[in-house]
Amino acid sequence: MIDRGTRTAAVLLAALIGCGSPQTAVKAPVLETRPLQEDTTGQDESYKVGSLLDEDWKIEPRQYPYHGRRVKSLETSGDTAASRGELAVLGFRVQILTTTDYHRAMAVRDEALAKFTAEVYLDYEPPNYKVRVGNCINADDAEALRSEAKTLGFADAWIVKTKVIVRKD
Repeated sequence: MIDRGTRTAAVLLAALIGCGSPQTAVKAPVLETRPLQEDTTGQDESYKVGSLLDEDWKIEPRQYPYHGRRVKSLETSGDTAASRGELAVLGFRVQILTTTDYHRAMAVRDEALAKFTAEVYLDYEPPNYKVRVGNCINADDAEALRSEAKTLGFADAWIVKTKVIVRKD
């Protein structure tokens, strides 16, 4: 079997030789080509796309809450929400940005930290970075926070239903 580089060299050589005198005729070598055939008799189940979509492969996105100006990762800080007296429940946040650009997300997060008194979160759910504000338990509080976001210059702010952090009293 002749590899691709050898075949290219042979064709170029034949073209150069053919460009010589009109009396000299050189025939280019004929290369054997065979269509690719797939062997479907012994396929391994581990290579099927459907088997990769099982629940075992699902990766939950990390959330990085911002308390004040200090950035804290729950996975690396050593303390857990339960040890801080916090509880994660289903609630609402106001989302002010969705982007795939990390630097833009960080800039909007910093702007939101300066403007809001509520907690500001930067969530990464591949491939999107989401800047969200607040920990609202009911929809009325979320609507009030959304209207505040619109007055602060985030005209495209909307409410999303997600897990929020509440303090145990």
